[in-house]
Amino acid sequence: MRIAFSAAILIAGLMFAQIIMGNNPVEILGFWQMWVIIIGGALLMAAPMTVTTYAAGADWLMMRRTRWGCTTRVWVDLYELTKIRAHFIGGGYHLDLDDKDISLAVTFPAVQADRRIWDLIYNGILHSVANGATIDNVSIGVLNIQHTPALDIRNANNPDQT
Repeated sequence: MRIAFSAAILIAGLMFAQIIMGNNPVEILGFWQMWVIIIGGALLMAAPMTVTTYAAGADWLMMRRTRWGCTTRVWVDLYELTKIRAHFIGGGYHLDLDDKDISLAVTFPAVQADRRIWDLIYNGILHSVANGATIDNVSIGVLNIQHTPALDIRNANNPDQT
């Protein structure tokens, strides 16, 4: 899917460039060299060598991404989150979790694929909200925590927060 989308972007870009130069936009697709560029570029844009895994413990969430042989690890302390934000981007919901040191952005389908990981994340979010983490009304609705004791505790301690 990502390869087809990447190829479509490259084809549209090449055709647009041909229109700007005053040429027939379809004519460029008749050259085999352009197809090598389109297919090679689409493979590179789709990042087929990228592997992302998630792991969670009692109070932490780690995302490990391996791309082109380089591995990076980012983790947040779920029970000491300072800011929680759920938002809609590009056809899906994303979750930004900030603790005192770092920020981690994940997609809902990726972390909800394993129910055990999602349960640990959700419990950490509830605990952090009860301890005063910043969360907006949209995120409260997306996470469905409007009627939880965590939000009631936070609102009782800090009535002016949203």
